[in-house]
Amino acid sequence: MHKTVAGNRVFWFDPKVLPLATQTLPGLQRDVMLDGTETQRQAGLLEWNQWQNIRAALIATASKPTVKTVLASNSRGTPETGKIEFQVIAVECEGPRPSTRKFGRLVHALLESWDATAADRLAEFHGRRIGATEHEVASAIVVARAAMQHPLLNPTRAVKIHREYPILLTLTSGEVVEGVIDLAWSDGESWTVIDFKTGRSEQKYKSQVQLYALALQRATGLPARAILLEL
Repeated sequence: MHKTVAGNRVFWFDPKVLPLATQTLPGLQRDVMLDGTETQRQAGLLEWNQWQNIRAALIATASKPTVKTVLASNSRGTPETGKIEFQVIAVECEGPRPSTRKFGRLVHALLESWDATAADRLAEFHGRRIGATEHEVASAIVVARAAMQHPLLNPTRAVKIHREYPILLTLTSGEVVEGVIDLAWSDGESWTVIDFKTGRSEQKYKSQVQLYALALQRATGLPARAILLEL
C-alpha cells in the first residue's frame, strides 16, 4: 500500500510475481481435454465424416417434395372433370368496359362484398385500395349492378351459399389443386359453382371452374355444375 503526495492510498502489484503458470484453465479452454491418441483422433474424424454424410443425405431427401401443389388457374385439364357440366353465360351490360387487371379485381371485390345501398362507396373504397381510375370505378359499378340482377347470383332455392370459398382437391395423379371459388350455392340436391371473368374467355378458365365444381362434388357427395360468368 502506498500513499500519494495528496495522501490518497494506492495499491498495486506486479503480476509477474503471481503463480499464473501453475493455474489450470477451466472447461473447454483446456486444450488437453481435446487431445487424444492418434487412434482416438482417427475414430473421431470417422464419426464426424459419417455424420456429415448422413446430414447430406437427409437434406437431399427433404429437398424432394412429396406433394405437388398447383393453382387451379394454372392447372391443365384432367379427365376427372370430364363429367362436370360446364356452361358459359354472359351478363349483358351497356357501355364500354376497361380491359385492365385492376378493373377485374375491382369487380370481384364489389361482388364479394356487395351492398346495393352502398355500391358507390364500396367501389370508391376498393378503387382507392387497388389504385383504380375513375373510369374503372364507374364501369365496375355498372357491371356489378348488372351481374347482381342475374338469377344465378340471386338463387331463390339456395340453402347454402359460399363466397370466396377456398378449396383443395387431390387428383388421381397425386397433384393437389388449390384455389378460391368466387361463388357457390346449393339447393340441397346439387351445387352451382360460378367463376367471374371480366376478360376474354379461355380454355383454361373452363378447367379452373370445373376443378372447383369437382372439389365440392367430392366433398359433399352432391353433383355440381360449373358456370363461367362473363361480365
